[in-house]
Amino acid sequence: MAPRKTTAKAVEEKAVKAADTAVETKKATRKPAVKSTVYVQFAGREITDKDIVAACKKVFTDLAEGEDLKTLEIYVKPEECAAYFVANGTASDKYRVEL
Repeated sequence: MAPRKTTAKAVEEKAVKAADTAVETKKATRKPAVKSTVYVQFAGREITDKDIVAACKKVFTDLAEGEDLKTLEIYVKPEECAAYFVANGTASDKYRVEL
């Protein structure tokens, strides 16, 4: 019995099937994301990271005149009861949030 010749179509179908199997295996092994919240407690107060981010975004939106927020770096200074932020790589004295 002579060996069968493999056609290009058969090779392609086999590659697609192997890729589909790999994707399904990867999906099955993914772990769900861990949900977390950071609490900053100081001077008898408590604020979450989400609250600080939201406040910084609001200040940026009020000052930015339609500019999209792409990056946000936040620096919390509990001793000043404030958070300062850098938006899109730009710092400003106006980028301050009272905590």
